[in-house]
Amino acid sequence: MSATSSAFAPVATPPASPVVFSRAAATDSQLMKGWDGLLSDSGHVYRIYQSPEWWNHLVATRPADDLLLGVLPAQAGAEVGVVPMDVQPYPLAFSAGRWTFASLKLRAAHLLGGAPLVAGRPQALADVVERLWRERPDLDALFLKGIPAGCSAWAGWEAQLRQRGGSLLYSEHGKRPLYTIALPETFDAYLARFGSKKRYNLRRQVRVLEEQMPGLELVRVDAEEQVAEFVRQAQHIAKRTWQHQAIGPLGIERDDIALRLTDLARRGLLRSYVLRSGGRALAFVLGYQGRGVFHYADIGHDAELSKFSPGTVLLYRLIEDLIAHQCPQTLNFGIGVSEYKRQFATEVREETSLLILRDTLRNRLRVGLHRGWRGLLAKAKAALRRPKLVLAGVLTHEAVYELVGTVINAPLPVLVG
Repeated sequence: MSATSSAFAPVATPPASPVVFSRAAATDSQLMKGWDGLLSDSGHVYRIYQSPEWWNHLVATRPADDLLLGVLPAQAGAEVGVVPMDVQPYPLAFSAGRWTFASLKLRAAHLLGGAPLVAGRPQALADVVERLWRERPDLDALFLKGIPAGCSAWAGWEAQLRQRGGSLLYSEHGKRPLYTIALPETFDAYLARFGSKKRYNLRRQVRVLEEQMPGLELVRVDAEEQVAEFVRQAQHIAKRTWQHQAIGPLGIERDDIALRLTDLARRGLLRSYVLRSGGRALAFVLGYQGRGVFHYADIGHDAELSKFSPGTVLLYRLIEDLIAHQCPQTLNFGIGVSEYKRQFATEVREETSLLILRDTLRNRLRVGLHRGWRGLLAKAKAALRRPKLVLAGVLTHEAVYELVGTVINAPLPVLVG
């Protein structure tokens, strides 16, 4: 799916939608049975976010108006369908490399897990969108993150959306890689995938940091009583990361993060880590584990220590701990390219994220502006590949992005759509 948009002309009489929206906790026994059945048949790497345990966590920690649970009743030829959604802002960002210069704020329902949890229902997504536009006029869009490239169900969903009309499709980034690790039974088996030189370099990085920071230890955080100290240490690190300076506050810096993590720990879903030396925290990982997958969700390290690779050392020891203690099947690094993902991952596949926007003039203008920005960046990248401009490989487009961001040194004001 490329970074393009398409508008669908509305049909005169859209079919009635069978979707029922709820904000309640998932307790109905028949619903839970069907829900668990769908998850047990799913190989989707983001299935934890589609689960009843994650939904009940959101019900316990989020305002009711921010949650929508779409339920499609069982019918002939199809089991019950479940579409959990979380309403929050979506920034349509005007970015280059690490730097974000402006963003258009959309109010969007985020479809948890990135896809409807349904079987045998090609009309399911169109049913959800139709009901959403009718019942929630305050929403601009529905956001789907992590749709596997070549998803067999997508053709049916798209055909139904086209037939119903009233929506715009926009893939902001097109196809992007998703890096994961299929975790083996032992850490030595995992390290065996590397050559001897790479294994030596990884162990050397650990040794160098241990020499610089005596008493180096990795602390696993999965209990309620650990959350307050973890949040304090992680937030201290977050303010010292390059991400905080270039992009803005990290997820760990949310005002309600302690409440959320405490509830996740209570439900057995929290698995985070902090690397520290004595009383000093050096790096952290905010992570979740459930349904056989560990999610490497939010990370950061003290930028002053970058030359000692604290993030790499944390990840090395984290993988060792994952394998040794309640080992999941998969470590999910998430969508996007980073050198550490290439270095440590054992598998890579393509996925895309998709915005389904209400077809309005304002949204057409938003998509048009963003497509124009992406087009300019594509032309800049093409120009930078020319030998005279790239200076024989010394100046890359990433370096130009970094230079532009450094000159500007701050994001431009947010554009409120």
